[in-house]
Order: sequence, then C-alpha cells, then structure tokens
Amino acid sequence: MIVPLTLERALYVSRHMRDEDWRELSALRFSPTRERFAEEAMIAAQRGAALCVERNGRPVAIMGCALVHPTLATAWMWATDEFPRVAVEATKAALAILRATHEGGVVRIDALSHWESKRAHRWLRRALGFVQTALHEKYGADGADYILFTHWRDHVPTG
Repeated sequence: MIVPLTLERALYVSRHMRDEDWRELSALRFSPTRERFAEEAMIAAQRGAALCVERNGRPVAIMGCALVHPTLATAWMWATDEFPRVAVEATKAALAILRATHEGGVVRIDALSHWESKRAHRWLRRALGFVQTALHEKYGADGADYILFTHWRDHVPTG
C-alpha cells in the first residue's frame, strides 16, 4: 500500500534497512546514523515528492525525488529486506514519482548507486528506465566507486 512519508515511517525503514542499502548510503553521509537518514528523507521530501510503501501496515520502502535546481532532481530509495514482496507496487510508485517530477519541469533525474549494488542497477535500468551515465571513482567515504544513473524527461517509461 502506498502511504504518505512520515518521520515515523522513515525511522522504521531506516532502522531496518537492508545491509546493502546501509553500506551504500552510509559512505555518502557526514553523519551516518539511521536516525539521521530518516531526517534526511523528510528534508528531501520537502524539496520534491516522496512516499512510503507498506506491507501489512508495516513500512517496507521509502523513496522520492528531491530538487537540486529547477531542472535537476536526485532520486533516492531505501528499503527493508521485505522489498521483494512489494517490488511491483514500489516500481509503479517510483514510475509515478518520476513522471510527476518530469511533469513539474525537471529535465534530468540522477541516482547514485554503489558499484556492487547489482540488484539496484538492474531495477534502475530495466524497471525504471535509467541509463548509466558516469562512474565516480573513489566517491564514497570508504573509497568505493559509485555509478551515476540518469533518467531524462524525454524517456519516461509507462510501466
């Protein structure tokens, strides 16, 4: 079920996020705590669109697009280990966020992903229509490489 993003839901998902999400996100933050991630999600939600996907009343994934400047947004998402059970619904919700963000005037939406996050790369490319546009070497605090994926307004999958 798609529900509004609240701090309580963001805290739940952040405290129970998948290990791969924790590794990926914590290397890109000044203060890598799960509680701070939840706060950052709420700040990002104020700069764009955001939502939560629940299963049986329990938050499973939070996602959104935050404006960087009028024609650029950054997409973000993290989830618990239950994500495969809501993947179809989450994909439809993500596509709706992408469409709404583009309809709001954004030309480009970027998403960063740890080089080892192969499942995330497949989801970004195949399900959401992102294209790999750059490799950022030694980008994370841990020295890991990150891949930049981009979604352009003229290529919005219908899902």
